[in-house]
Formats: sequence, structure tokens, C-alpha cells
Amino acid sequence: MSKRKTSFALICAFSLTLLFGFFGNTTRAYAFGEANLEKAGLNFMLKQYIVRDIEHSAAEVSDVIIMHDQTSNAVGKIIVINRYDYYDFVTLNLLLETFDEFQFNAYYLIREFQKADKVYYAGNLMYGLRKNNKLVDINGNIIDKESFFEEVSYFVGNTVNSEFGNFYTWSQISSNMFGQGFSFHNWRYLPGTFENGVISGLHFHNQDVLNEWHLHRHGRILVNTCGPVAATNIFTYFQWAGIRNRAGVVHSLRNLSEHDTFDRFLTLSNWNAGGTYMSNMRTAVIQYAGEQGYWIEASGRLDMSGIRSSLDRGHPILSGLWSTRNPNLGHMVVTVGQETFRRQITVRERYTVLFFIPRYRYVTRIEYQSFLRIVDGWSTTNQGRFINHNDAIWRNQIHYSFMISGI
Repeated sequence: MSKRKTSFALICAFSLTLLFGFFGNTTRAYAFGEANLEKAGLNFMLKQYIVRDIEHSAAEVSDVIIMHDQTSNAVGKIIVINRYDYYDFVTLNLLLETFDEFQFNAYYLIREFQKADKVYYAGNLMYGLRKNNKLVDINGNIIDKESFFEEVSYFVGNTVNSEFGNFYTWSQISSNMFGQGFSFHNWRYLPGTFENGVISGLHFHNQDVLNEWHLHRHGRILVNTCGPVAATNIFTYFQWAGIRNRAGVVHSLRNLSEHDTFDRFLTLSNWNAGGTYMSNMRTAVIQYAGEQGYWIEASGRLDMSGIRSSLDRGHPILSGLWSTRNPNLGHMVVTVGQETFRRQITVRERYTVLFFIPRYRYVTRIEYQSFLRIVDGWSTTNQGRFINHNDAIWRNQIHYSFMISGI
């Protein structure tokens, strides 16, 4: 495990912006729907008050402001919280069911939202307010309608067309963790991989490229090839690592070609247009390693402790993710790293004596948040992406690690 290198600016970063939402039971609604998301927004703000030691015993939702797309569909909400006549708010992204922003003591900004005839939202904290038949930003400056609604269309279209959410950049998770009072605790990465990408000379592959190559060579259109792509990336990593087989040759890629390797995994895994079973993919990896002249060590299902241990030993991990919303929605990725953040908070807890007399005490708690650094198999494959290990959407996970050798 290498020593963490972090710039002073990163450590000191404190952002109240939650771009693309955030993580686990801190910022996700476990039960979906607008009412539950509003409740989760209030609970999220209550946690912010606790972390920052802000008095909040009288905090309550005082207003809910609907945000619209260009066709007046609701795409977001601003939840206003009254806290002893201080007014805070949290912005809910209804399309992704995440929290995009929160602010404390924002009475005047909230009033601008409330005075608007209609509030529009283009995601990424881009608000448009219709006042007196004019479209203005939160500072009252006139906005070009055509440009703004193009942004709204892009926001809605890309969110609706993509069923996959909650894949984060390093910047997003680190800034949000620091903002919530967490600090680094421990981390593990395979050699050649880092928070933001991979070392020069190591290059993973994505579905679009491999599918396009297959179409060009075989004339067959492929979809849902995340399993064969993930397996190909595992053996691409072994090739980069220079692991020799029983004949003493570095030969983890079939014919030294990621394309031929991908083709072979399509066959071995019994791929079809509906995707690939995780059990088939594990068997295919083991069979393929033997074909290439390697011994292979394959784990059983891994928990977080097993994931850390595998990464410590330099073993890449095939990870299957399934949506808690849609059992037919899944994705396979390669896990190449893991980050755990830690915070210690002291909260004021109420209890009773003699069944009715209220008393208060201060209780110190230790909390952890763990994230998996993944190779996602999409266009961002080599850029560094993370998922929350206990994410509300991707909580159904299966992980297997592999290592090949010629000994």
C-alpha cells in the first residue's frame, strides 16, 4: 500500500455542492419516491447539523419548491428548512434521486426561488427563474432561453436514457467526504492504478470499442457485453504485469490481441443479447486461463475484508452489480482499488430516567464509508470511477478475485 499523496488544496477542500448526488445512508433515499426522498433530504440536513454542531432541535420543512423541465415536468425540488428563523435548503434531483446541493442561512436566495413564477432546473446547479415573462438566473441576470433549455434537454435526456447512476469521480467522493467531516483511513490499489486513472502503458478497453471491432470483423451487432469486456480487461492487466505462463511466455491475451481475447470470452461465457451470468463469467475466466497455459487462483465470493485482502495481494476482482430497483439491470466491472474514509462525531442524545424525566448525554461515534475503485467498461474506463460499497442502488454485489501464474 503506497503512501497517500494529496495536495494541500485537496485536503482543505470544503464543498457544499453535491454534484450527481452522494452516497449510502448519508445522502441516498433507501425507499424511492418523491415523499420518501423529501424525508431523506430532511434527514440528510439533520446529519449536517450534527456534524457541524449546529443547533437544530426545532428544524422542520417549511416549504417545497418544484423545479421543472421545459415541458413543465417536475425534475427537482428545493426543500426549505426553517431552523429558529434561519432558513436552509437542499436541492433534490428527482431524475437520479440524489441531492445536488445544500446551503445554510440562505434566506434571500430562497426568497428568489419563492418569488419566481416557475423554477426550471438543468442539473449541475443550473437554475432558471421565470419572472415577469423573463428567464433569469439566481442573481437576476437575463438568461438566453434557447441556450438554457438546450441544457435542460441535455440534462433530462441523458439522465432518462442512462439507467446507471452513482458512479463517481475521485474529486466527487473526496470533496464530499471532507465536507462531511471524514478523513482518509485506508486505501488499496493494484500496481499501475490510481485514484484518477492508470499508469502510462496500461490501457483498459470499453464496450463501444470492442463491440465496434467485432462488428467490423464479424458483421454482428453486440449489446450488453460488460462481462466479456471485464474479463478481457482482467487479462489485459495480467499482460501488462508481464506474468509468464507454464511455458515461460507472457501470453495472457489470446494471440496477443485484446480483440481475440474478447471474442473468446463471448464464446466461453455463453454470452447472449440479454447479457452474461456471473457464474458463467467466473467459469469462463478459469477455463480461458488454462487455455493460455496458466494456473489460476480463483476466490469464492468476497466480502469487503476479502476485497481488501485480494487487492493487497495484487489480484484484480471481477465484480457483478445488480440494481435494487430493477432486478434485470446489472453491470460487470473490474475492481482495482478500495478507499475507506473515517470520521468521529459527538452527538447529543436524549434518554429518560424514571420512565419520563428527560436527560441528555453526549455520545461519540465512529463512522466509515467505503468505496470501490472500478474499471467501468464504458468510455470512462481509464479515467478512474468509484462506487459506494453499500450504495442504495448497487447494494446487490458479487465479487470474485483471480490471479494467474506459470508456477
